[in-house]
Amino acid sequence: MPIRTPGARRPLLSRAPVPIFAASVLAAALVCQGPSAAAAPSAGSDTAGDPYFPQDGNGGYRVAHYDLALRIDPESKQVDGTMTITAVATQELGSFNLDFADLGPVRALVNGKPAATAPAEATELVVTPDRPLPNGKPFTATVSYSFNEQEQAAALGKAELPGWVRTSSGGVAKFGEPGGAEYWFPSDNTPDDKASFRLSLAVPEGWVGIGGGRETPAVAKDGWTTSVWDEPNPVAMYLVPLAVDHFDVRRSALPTGQPVVIALNPDRPDYVHDAADRYPEIMAFLQEKLGPYPHSAAGGIFIDPGPGNKNFGGALETQTRPTYVSNWDDPGQEVGVVVHESTHEWYGDSVSVRQWRDICLNECFASYLQWMWEEAKEGEDLDQKYRDHVQEKWDDEEYWGHLLTDMCDGKDECSAGDVMNGQGVYDKGQLALHALRRQIGDKAFGEVLRGWPVRHSFGNASWAEFEQYVRQTAKKDLGGFFRAWFHSGERPADEYLYPGSLAQ
Repeated sequence: MPIRTPGARRPLLSRAPVPIFAASVLAAALVCQGPSAAAAPSAGSDTAGDPYFPQDGNGGYRVAHYDLALRIDPESKQVDGTMTITAVATQELGSFNLDFADLGPVRALVNGKPAATAPAEATELVVTPDRPLPNGKPFTATVSYSFNEQEQAAALGKAELPGWVRTSSGGVAKFGEPGGAEYWFPSDNTPDDKASFRLSLAVPEGWVGIGGGRETPAVAKDGWTTSVWDEPNPVAMYLVPLAVDHFDVRRSALPTGQPVVIALNPDRPDYVHDAADRYPEIMAFLQEKLGPYPHSAAGGIFIDPGPGNKNFGGALETQTRPTYVSNWDDPGQEVGVVVHESTHEWYGDSVSVRQWRDICLNECFASYLQWMWEEAKEGEDLDQKYRDHVQEKWDDEEYWGHLLTDMCDGKDECSAGDVMNGQGVYDKGQLALHALRRQIGDKAFGEVLRGWPVRHSFGNASWAEFEQYVRQTAKKDLGGFFRAWFHSGERPADEYLYPGSLAQ
């Protein structure tokens, strides 16, 4: 349930799909290739080729690993970082782009030698090594940078930079989808190029830094405290957790052994702490429905937004440790939000979208698991809940008009609001999945819920692949059902609107 920071559109350049697993990226570079004519060095594309957000991601290389050393002073808002990227060239590269905002001077090394840098557009950094990078060969790019977040935000006429949230106690957190990461560190910011991520985070003593993955105990020296966070599994850059605050940190472990780190802003009300206390119960429920927890670590980051963000509402499924920064003025909704974001650890984080048109794979499922939680824990009759909601929206053409996939096809402009529409994948998506459950039966639906994350573990997938998977699992012709619910802007016909026990 994200806050979105889309950039401006620009002409789309495409690239061919490449395998996604970080380990295989480096392995592929070592495979001998047959003789071929050497291609002339050229610039890597400045887009990953997603038609909805072509400003995100880049071409010409695939990332295997990120190693970020970051030093943040939340009081002065000064940021100093060094990002080292291990990647493999997918063409003869004369230069390549990284997604990184023009925040001040940078210095780059490629394979240990100085490289030229130049900003391009608002969030692109062009890196030109001293010599071309051979196709199929691994390389390292190190970018050092320094900026003051408050000064840079003021220069843009903003209270804070995109992708930043300041908290009531003076802390900061990284937060944004699909953009935002480019205002923290340089990367290939597209879900289709996930990689492992190591964060070394230094903060002034008295503050607490939180990242994703497994934690190495913090070390204090010369007035600074440094903690190391290691995410060994591939992660999309918008899903990298990063926060600094005066956290109350609770540490435990899942029954399966993964360490749990829950960081709570002390200003959060008691009912938010109560929601955090139910985290073990929530995770047990989700593992029952979705299968074993897929990640190396777990937990959550709970933040109270600062004075400039009092109308701020949302949460983001940052990998292994979702970030919650909504006000939650209405006690009772917070548990459902934790269920929603934790579901994304399977649907969205382990299995990520291939393109943003596939977002129902993330949000439809996270939203429907909230319904299933109400069914299991609160005795909710989901059939009646469904019928009531259908009747409420019966004549609402705008509601039924929200497509659940391919929602921006044919539009001249596409915004994050078009893709992640509240009445679309978050609301109509719940109805669609309940109808699918009744169409194929509980047994097949349960097999789909558990089997899909295993089929595409730590990879990427499309909605078209999901439809095919459901057909194979249920052993039914579901073409008409999927067209009616996911590819149509009209209310489904009764045969698809009221299948199974929903029939009136």
